[in-house]
Amino acid sequence: MKHLLLFGIALVIGLTVFGQPNDDSCRISRRDLVGIWQRDSRRVGNGLLQNFRFYGDGTFVVNFTNMNEDARGIIAIRGKYRLSRDRIFLTTLYRTVREGGTIVPTGSNQTYLIFTIEGARKREIKEESPKEIPIYIILHPDWNIELSNESYYKLKEEDLKSLGIDPKAH
Repeated sequence: MKHLLLFGIALVIGLTVFGQPNDDSCRISRRDLVGIWQRDSRRVGNGLLQNFRFYGDGTFVVNFTNMNEDARGIIAIRGKYRLSRDRIFLTTLYRTVREGGTIVPTGSNQTYLIFTIEGARKREIKEESPKEIPIYIILHPDWNIELSNESYYKLKEEDLKSLGIDPKAH
């Protein structure tokens, strides 16, 4: 009876300590994060959708749009990141905006957007008080990540090269 009780205690302790998932099993390393991650799809068409570009030096760029395809004012954010457990910490250092120009209809039924900006110029603005923003990052088995409930898929180098994008370029 004494042995059975000791076995039961050892079993409970063993399941508690060793039965838990490895804390690192859902984490992504910086090496694996480096690359271009497109929102909602790993397929590329004639351009990229919203995408994050993570670099090995701890910097990132998020592009919200593809060229002049909509009337969005902020088109990109650039900054630095760090990984810690189940979070990525993003610090925005610059934003790229479109200024001026004229809002016009897209004139195309090949896009789901109604408006675009013609004749705008791009300008990069330095953030005056950068703040580190924590975002939960979840790595899924099929190599997509979730950032704040948005899914991003890592794009293959050959797909990027077909668009004329150098995957290593900063």
